[in-house]
Amino acid sequence: MSDSSPHLTVEQLAARWQVTKQAIYTMRHRGTAPRGFKTGLVLRFPLQEVLAWEADRLAGDTLSARATAPETRAPEPRRSRRRSAPRAALPRT
Repeated sequence: MSDSSPHLTVEQLAARWQVTKQAIYTMRHRGTAPRGFKTGLVLRFPLQEVLAWEADRLAGDTLSARATAPETRAPEPRRSRRRSAPRAALPRT
């Protein structure tokens, strides 16, 4: 298969994303991978689908967007981890 093919194999996609082949198969099984198709026994992913899938994930990455966005308001003070109400004073006998 030449490098100019408009489709990626599982091995090529795994190398591109630096994950294992099994991770690609798992993502496909869960429905979280780009759309692909089988040609005989070989699973292929259209390059345009992969690029669109990556762009969609990058656009939805709010964590890194917040990290690079300028701070617009002061951070809220940290709350205590203890959430229980204070104990009422016991009556003296």
